[in-house]
Amino acid sequence: MKILDKYIAKNFLVGYAIAFCVLIGLRIIIDLFVNLDEFTEHADIGTIAIIKNIFLYYTLNTTLYFRDFAGMIIVVAAAFSLGKLVRHNELVAVMASGVSLKRVIVPILVLSIMLTGVLIVDQELLIPPLSDQLVRGQDALPVQERYEVWFISDKNGSLICAKQFDVKTATLYNPTIITRWMKDKSIVWDVTGRIDAERAAYNQTTGKWDLTGGRFTEKDSKSTARSTEPVINLIMLLVSLPVLVCRDPKLMKSAVMISFATTGACLIFNFVCKMLATEEVIFSRVMPELWAWLPIFIFLPIAFLELDSMKT
Repeated sequence: MKILDKYIAKNFLVGYAIAFCVLIGLRIIIDLFVNLDEFTEHADIGTIAIIKNIFLYYTLNTTLYFRDFAGMIIVVAAAFSLGKLVRHNELVAVMASGVSLKRVIVPILVLSIMLTGVLIVDQELLIPPLSDQLVRGQDALPVQERYEVWFISDKNGSLICAKQFDVKTATLYNPTIITRWMKDKSIVWDVTGRIDAERAAYNQTTGKWDLTGGRFTEKDSKSTARSTEPVINLIMLLVSLPVLVCRDPKLMKSAVMISFATTGACLIFNFVCKMLATEEVIFSRVMPELWAWLPIFIFLPIAFLELDSMKT
């Protein structure tokens, strides 16, 4: 790795750490400010127990916050690192040495891909085992509460819903389980059926649910697209990077504003597509896979056009 690559990588990682702490910390502070009264509903358990409950709640929910903010954190880190280079006129010196600006952003792209891998690990390996704890409310106490669960994914990809889940007894009441499976090297889940039951108790020995009054309804297989969040996060970075590579320090503020505006547009469009994925009917059927991939089809060509038109 060249000295320039190490320098840019260091700036990017420092910016990433700062952006992570600021965005996740701000998310936690806002939620705590709004819901502090719910945490203190069980004042009889003592101050220390309440503080432990708050700490445990936000430690677990940080996995969700990171999933939601991962793309924005990368963009902010890129703006931080490139902004530092522009402010000190370092990009001019780099260009004078014969290095293309496209070569300058390579370390940022490589690190972004690696950090997107961290997002995939968080999304696929950390969140599913914690799903039963992530759905509890702020006013619930660990190992004592009952609450509703909606579309919690188990290790096999099935989605679990229940009107009530008793944490102490690990029992679901009136559960509905949508069974799914994925073909080898496929990117879509196939729904195979639905299980309804009066009660489902988790068996620690077998690692399975023991059903009472269980009924399985087979369903025609239909495809739904897997999450495209990691790809969309990288596309947001590709859209914003060409704008951020600005040689004039006077134009850096406007470049940052434009990059954040385009990133925000991508986030909003992606959110709207998620809302339409299960409701909007096209050609007489719901097509969630279309809405999942639509932001990529729209913003990926924009990213390539911006990269191609970037002045180096």
